[in-house]
Amino acid sequence: MIGLILSYRGTNYGMMLQAFATQHVLEKIGFQTEIISCRNTDTVVTKARKLLSPNNVKQSLRKRKRRIVVHSNKLISNAYNMRVNEGRKFVEKYLNSIKSFSNINELKEYAKKYSAVIIGSDQQWAPACFYSEINTLAFVPDGVKKISYATSMGVSCIPSYTKKRLREFTKDFYRISVREETGKSIIESVTGRDDVKVNPDPTFLISTQEWEEIIPAQRLCDKEYIFCYLLGDSDAPLRAIEKYAKERNLEVIVVRNIEAYTSAPYNYGSTTVVEAPSVEEFVNYIRYARLVCTDSFHATVFSLINKSDFVTFYRTLSSDKNSRNSRINDLLEKFNLRNRICEKSEDFNLKADIKIDFADIDVKLEEMKKKGIHFLQEALNDER
Repeated sequence: MIGLILSYRGTNYGMMLQAFATQHVLEKIGFQTEIISCRNTDTVVTKARKLLSPNNVKQSLRKRKRRIVVHSNKLISNAYNMRVNEGRKFVEKYLNSIKSFSNINELKEYAKKYSAVIIGSDQQWAPACFYSEINTLAFVPDGVKKISYATSMGVSCIPSYTKKRLREFTKDFYRISVREETGKSIIESVTGRDDVKVNPDPTFLISTQEWEEIIPAQRLCDKEYIFCYLLGDSDAPLRAIEKYAKERNLEVIVVRNIEAYTSAPYNYGSTTVVEAPSVEEFVNYIRYARLVCTDSFHATVFSLINKSDFVTFYRTLSSDKNSRNSRINDLLEKFNLRNRICEKSEDFNLKADIKIDFADIDVKLEEMKKKGIHFLQEALNDER
């Protein structure tokens, strides 16, 4: 039995899709899995570490600010609640064998039954997560393999005071793979390990054809449209998209942004706002779009999988020391598509008018799929 630490609760489409993909692929290649859910994860030591970590304090304040934004705006609040409901439906339909624990000690005892525990994908190793019993797999007993599959840090550098903690919790990992080259560089330089691998996001381990079997194709808009999934605080990208679409007689469909940290109202202009599409609708909006415009890692991923033209914006300025743009850079570098990144809204027209040559994408996708599955099979089948 393999225990899985996955992000799957909430409102983020990519988070839910990568959780499903991780479990689906592992079970397809012959492993029995359980997704671990633990309510009370903090020990006294963990709580103290969090209180003493500036990064954790800053993260907590940002989350508090977002909660205030969500609850103070009726439109955002309603959309948020609808999205939470859609997330629950997805989890109930697509994820299985979720094992719940009331506290970390109960989980520690049960974890002796696992042959391995895998932490997978998403930004589970952002620096703020270094102090979590769950994200560091500190609860896993001796004799049980600790494996990281395509775990993302999402940043290009980590605070100096977190380096000791990174060394501590990674030393007992049997195999480590990360999603970005930047993550590999950080871990190897800080820990001295030379065996860190870079593996594709688990959503890439499912072929385009198989995704269509899992989530059947369905066109949701009769008109030619641009699909927008934008999570940043600025509505400047949307202004550029709206102008471009008007000049070309295209519809603009945008998912309401419920993840911004600004209290300023997001101006949607003349766009068609979709409040809370299901995960299946999210994928299908990407499939049939004339153009996808996003600042989301996974919306970019599903554009690649479905061969949909796209433009990816940076969510924050490159000069921002907390920028998580490196994950977009690393992803598109693999496909030689760095030219799809739009750093300035005024450059959007130029980016949008260039069509993507998808001729080599299938070859690259197949290579990535084989690489990721090989890593999992080798890590789980190897004798210690």
